[in-house]
Amino acid sequence: MDLSIHLEPVGRQHVREVQELVTSHPDIVGMTRMPNPYPEDGAATWIARAVPLHEAGETFAFAIVRDDGQVVGMIGLTGAGATAPSQKGGPEGGSSEEDGFEERNAREGCAEMGYWVGGPFWNKGYATEAVRQLLEIAFGELGVECVFATPLERNVASQQVLKKNGFGLTRIYPNTEPRWKPTDCLMEFELTRDEWSAGRGCAGV
Repeated sequence: MDLSIHLEPVGRQHVREVQELVTSHPDIVGMTRMPNPYPEDGAATWIARAVPLHEAGETFAFAIVRDDGQVVGMIGLTGAGATAPSQKGGPEGGSSEEDGFEERNAREGCAEMGYWVGGPFWNKGYATEAVRQLLEIAFGELGVECVFATPLERNVASQQVLKKNGFGLTRIYPNTEPRWKPTDCLMEFELTRDEWSAGRGCAGV
């Protein structure tokens, strides 16, 4: 398994690959709040909005890039910047909003994380490693106190990614979005700075 990936601030150079990957499997939009069907200019429109927000430190969106240059997905945070969570600009996907975030749940000192990986790159460990790297940024460079994510209850793969990175389940609540089934629920997972630090110590990092 090749986990040689890094995170790059999202940019216009990622538009083509992001567009292709978003549409590579119906579950990518089906389990997120991205537009469904995804428009032909969806990636270009979102990235044009996300770039200035990232540069201003309001929200943070990264391409997940293999060391050979192949983009495999997106990951990011909202609620970590000085003016967040009033602004949007995280990666399309994750768990909520058109951009991948549930701003109504954002809490002071916490940031919400969203992520997705393109269909051709599932089950290779990329999402787990990308979350690990983003946590280094969130708790290190950005100094947030906790990170949370809210995947659908039926999105078992996303839940496993969070558990592998030390997240714990904090609550399950009913879906109110018409795009999903009335029987769907969301699962909120959270990791605090102290829990992250303790986990790093146990791992000998």
